[in-house]
Amino acid sequence: MDILTANSITTIKFTTKIEEINIKYKKERENLKKVIVETARSHTEQILADNTDDNMGNPGELCNKLTELRLQYNAIVLKQKQETDVAMNKYKSEITTNMISIK
Repeated sequence: MDILTANSITTIKFTTKIEEINIKYKKERENLKKVIVETARSHTEQILADNTDDNMGNPGELCNKLTELRLQYNAIVLKQKQETDVAMNKYKSEITTNMISIK
């Protein structure tokens, strides 16, 4: 019965850790989402406002900025995956240690 208790405690501990990681990166993605929306809004206003001589402004600037923001998003996703993988490897190690201790 001790093995079940140990595994239960380990599982709860790591479930909490994974949830903390998810919350941390969700907040980062939400902050980046706000930046993306504001960037798109402000560049769109500039493009629409710049109508002299049938000029539509420079949408390339918006595309470049959105590309930068996409790279930031990908970095957030990668960091979350790496941190989750580390936690899961520690979890598997602890569960294995618990199982070995029953011998």
